[in-house]
Amino acid sequence: MSSTAIYTGTFDPFHTGHAQTLREAYRAHPFDRLVVGLHYNNPDKPEATDFSHRANIVKIGVRAAGLPFEAEVQPLYHGPFENFLQKHAPGDKLIRIVGSDTIVTTIKDGHLSRLPLCHYLITVRPQLTNREELESVINGLPDRIKASFSFEILPTPASTAEARKIRPNIQAGYAKGLLTPDVIKYIEEHSLY
Repeated sequence: MSSTAIYTGTFDPFHTGHAQTLREAYRAHPFDRLVVGLHYNNPDKPEATDFSHRANIVKIGVRAAGLPFEAEVQPLYHGPFENFLQKHAPGDKLIRIVGSDTIVTTIKDGHLSRLPLCHYLITVRPQLTNREELESVINGLPDRIKASFSFEILPTPASTAEARKIRPNIQAGYAKGLLTPDVIKYIEEHSLY
């Protein structure tokens, strides 16, 4: 059975922390393909750069992660996440790469039916959720959910900045180290941010 990793987000922009997370995820569980669910119109981030530019930046950034294949970037619309999985990874073993803030929100919002669908590779985003909070929320799950919830906690990326906090650095000319050189080049060529 082939395995598909699902990595979702707005990725505005895809930065070195995202690339490092992908490398760690692949090291932990080598997967056969990567589908990036890129939020098309995220109501929480109305200022997001155009979808097509973000999709191109994701593809460039994933190449920098050194995976042995290209990412498939698919639009992620608001709606049942289960539909996205069924459409883009039918029959595959599913691996979901998520930040700790996403999994904590999923659990706190009561979307527990999503948890058994995938094996989760969770990266701690200390500026949003600490490891203790993550473990506390997971330990508070009902036993029947805990029994079917498969997860691992990945090492925290060296670059843990939020994309929305990176954008002002780009505007000020301080993107080096936060973005890969090819992403910086794309942003400059298209006068983004």
